[in-house]
Amino acid sequence: MLIYKGADDTASTAIDVVHSFRLVKTSFDKKSYMGYLKQYIKKVKEHMKSRDASEDEIKEFETGVKKYVSSDSFKKFEYDFYTGESMDPDGMLVLLDFRDDGITPYCVFWKHGLSEMKV
Repeated sequence: MLIYKGADDTASTAIDVVHSFRLVKTSFDKKSYMGYLKQYIKKVKEHMKSRDASEDEIKEFETGVKKYVSSDSFKKFEYDFYTGESMDPDGMLVLLDFRDDGITPYCVFWKHGLSEMKV
């Protein structure tokens, strides 16, 4: 979490990842998210194939998605959803939730949908 102190000594907080990457909050119910996720998985698999990913890598991605969707974390479905500032409907949605303490945020990304950049 980032804490910003204003001139009048007020403070506001922002979640680092959301703030740094200028993510935009959006909303989904479970049914609409599952529809989005099916399309997203299909696009990621196509992209992986175009980059000559092995069948094992593609299978690993599919297995990981199935495992997470059947996990207890996913079943409670209390996420905040974020998209990039371009709001590209084909882009990855970032899922944000809080640990059991209710204070510590964490984000869920599909690693096979990320691109590595050297800075």
